[in-house]
Amino acid sequence: MLDIGSIVGTLLKPALALLEWLLKKLKRADAGGHLPGQTLRVVPDAARFFIWCDGMQGNAPVMSVRGSFYLTNITNRSDIVITRTFLQVFRWKGLRPSRQRFDGFAILAPSGKPFTGTWSSKYAIPAGETREAKGNWTIEPPIRTKGRPLRGRAYFVDQLDNEHRAKAVHTFRYMG
Repeated sequence: MLDIGSIVGTLLKPALALLEWLLKKLKRADAGGHLPGQTLRVVPDAARFFIWCDGMQGNAPVMSVRGSFYLTNITNRSDIVITRTFLQVFRWKGLRPSRQRFDGFAILAPSGKPFTGTWSSKYAIPAGETREAKGNWTIEPPIRTKGRPLRGRAYFVDQLDNEHRAKAVHTFRYMG
């Protein structure tokens, strides 16, 4: 003979477990234990600061890609450090579009004196402040012929492993 209490208990057990899990998640979020997902705004500088040129690294031909940006820390309580950067390049392979990712590094202007101070990849961006940043990427082997522009989007990654990018795709012109 089936007991009504055991049937109701069996049916309610998964629902109660789900409710308990949801309450734990909400408690953790209210406690401030979550990390912010958006900490930076990336604004590109003028188009003339987006260039690429060819060169050699040892005996291997390479492309050197550079861009200038303004990074604003939009948090109100923590400093942000750029730990890495990458360039996502858009191009055609035959009849289909493709994206390739190339790692690089970023250097930031010091606070107060961007034109006379020493730039570094170790500077933090204090809460609510803006820093000028230069992104540098090396592409080996070259993926563009000399004279042709390169289109791509720069990403900056902070110490919380959040990826930040400008809204627009950048055109890097060839500088020879």
